[in-house]
Amino acid sequence: MGIIDILVYETSCTLLQVTVSKRQGMKTTALLTKMDSPVGSTIGHALEVAEALDCLHGNGPRPLVDLTAMLGQLLIIVGSYLS
Repeated sequence: MGIIDILVYETSCTLLQVTVSKRQGMKTTALLTKMDSPVGSTIGHALEVAEALDCLHGNGPRPLVDLTAMLGQLLIIVGSYLS
């Protein structure tokens, strides 16, 4: 499977999930993100959870803090739109 095939598959799955949700009367949106490199600095569930909590307090690796802030802003915007 090439990169184009993977992108088409992921996009198709996402569109299908949104379509099914909307047909069920749910207000839905989706966000496709690149997941080809880590944004945090830890490995393992417990460590990643701890790092995520640190990030929510404004600490943590800059890429993770920036991504968290961007996603939080998006949640506010989309939440206002969907409500």
